[in-house]
Amino acid sequence: MPFQSLSFLLFFAFISVLMWFWKGPSRIWVLLLGSAGLYASFRPAYLLVMLALIAWDYLWARVIDAAEGKKKRWLLAVGILANLSMLGSFKYMPFLTAQINVLFNASFTWPVWVLPVGLSFHTFQGMAYLVEVYRKNIKAEQRLDVYALYILFFPQLMAGPIERPQHLLPQIRNLASGQMNWPRFERGMLLLVAGFFRKLVVADVLGILSAPCFAQPQNFVGFPLFLSILCFSIQIYADFSGYTLMARGAAHTLGVRLSHNFKYPYFALSMQDFWKKWHISLSSWFKDYVYIPLGGSRQSFGMASAVLVLTFLLSGFWHGANWNFLLWGLWNALWILLERYLQLHKLPLLLKRLYVWTIVFYGWIFFKVSNLNDLLHCLFFWFRGLRHSVPVFFESLYGLTAYHWFLAFVFSLWLFVSESHYFRQKFSLTLLRRPFGAIVLYILIILSFGQLFDNEQLNFIYFEF
Repeated sequence: MPFQSLSFLLFFAFISVLMWFWKGPSRIWVLLLGSAGLYASFRPAYLLVMLALIAWDYLWARVIDAAEGKKKRWLLAVGILANLSMLGSFKYMPFLTAQINVLFNASFTWPVWVLPVGLSFHTFQGMAYLVEVYRKNIKAEQRLDVYALYILFFPQLMAGPIERPQHLLPQIRNLASGQMNWPRFERGMLLLVAGFFRKLVVADVLGILSAPCFAQPQNFVGFPLFLSILCFSIQIYADFSGYTLMARGAAHTLGVRLSHNFKYPYFALSMQDFWKKWHISLSSWFKDYVYIPLGGSRQSFGMASAVLVLTFLLSGFWHGANWNFLLWGLWNALWILLERYLQLHKLPLLLKRLYVWTIVFYGWIFFKVSNLNDLLHCLFFWFRGLRHSVPVFFESLYGLTAYHWFLAFVFSLWLFVSESHYFRQKFSLTLLRRPFGAIVLYILIILSFGQLFDNEQLNFIYFEF
């Protein structure tokens, strides 16, 4: 049941009606059963995997909470290892087995299972819970239904944000005594339809425009390749931030505030700044649970640099079991290290942003293209023959009309204008105070332009992880 589908809207409407009229502690069970049913709609076996993960972390956190001394550290290590083993079995073992076979000329096999939707997100959220219990920042949750909803809460079920237990668990407990109200519901709906707009009108249009090039990259050079990279760079942001807005909006209507996952990343002034604004819940997770525990910047420059590179390699590997994601992580780490010598603060504002866009957009090639030959072609041929490829490109337009390209340009521009400092200062508070007009406008745009393509076939990019 994709979030951008009619079936999800019907499901969300049904849950909203139930939560509006239902009172008392059983409201948690309404959301829990609804979330479990939504997850099972993808593949029933997925739910069994998730329930096993929930049961393990719930029970093991209580064991950790009751332990003392060195034993507690070993118990945490076992809990983390169990979570990583679950994730690795589905996501990483086929890749690692293949690399071992190549390296040692062996013939080991590992069954290739379909990765449960959102498993990487849920595993990290569960591990954060274990670590926070170990650090005594929270007590182990006593109610299984509350902890189960912490993992299965349907708005963040597929692709985060990766919530911290201190932030989400108290809100889930409060659902038992809470009730829905119209102003909060209206603000949540504004976030929800804004997310639909980003997904259906911006991301899906750009995804279809760039798809022919990435399907057969070696057939393209110059401007078509350059424009496809640009389209994907905007697409992935509109797609993922659109999902996050939908998740936050759906949760907000139900009385739960999910974390911000993006803070205008394409307006960043350095790569370090970019990673404080992009996929915040993941980057902060790696900072708090990997980078800082390994010493962070408190060490010598050499050790701090090594830890930074390791953290970004792990972050890249989190996205997928392939060499291109490791290269993507390395690419980002190296530029952050180089920034210590670039003295970006001396550059004009526009040059800083052009620098970030160049590094980030070029880096998305590593993220998007997994085949080595195709990857090398995209890296070195996007700037070749630009002058000669432009006329040919606009003659074909991938078989689409200039009207579609015009729509992609207009709504992408709208996306970035709406995130500009001027727009946020001028209109954001007005929209929050009077969201109804903006909701209607978004719906009209989605109905007018969001049905140009078959959106059911374009799932959220981060659902793969």
